[in-house]
Amino acid sequence: VIGFTGYPVPKGGVDCINRSFFKKNKSLVNSQYSNSRQVSERVQLEQGSFVLLPTTFEAGEEAAFTLRVYSSKPIKLKLVDTTPSLVKPAVTQSRSALESKSILQYQAVFLQVADEHRTVNAFQLHELLEACLPND
Repeated sequence: VIGFTGYPVPKGGVDCINRSFFKKNKSLVNSQYSNSRQVSERVQLEQGSFVLLPTTFEAGEEAAFTLRVYSSKPIKLKLVDTTPSLVKPAVTQSRSALESKSILQYQAVFLQVADEHRTVNAFQLHELLEACLPND
């Protein structure tokens, strides 16, 4: 599922388009997302500089895009291509938190009910939840 968004570039331009750029600038064009090979939108913009950002509907999904811009007047286009990168690092839990006393306590109860493959069925899971979380 693909679409695109258009943002105005402030006078004087920008050196880097990062998270703060998107917080400071409101989008002018938001296409509909489509599960097809192309998305098109006819817009009328004032004279100036704009960033057209092709996007996927799912966050973190990468895709290759071909962007075509048609204009009734001459325009200058510039490709700003960057390698996708993770904006926010993944949250990882420390090993000590995983092996805390309460986790080990629940693990012991789980292993009493689980089979040799460490799996439980729905009824066993219900029993485990009742035993471990009696007040909830």
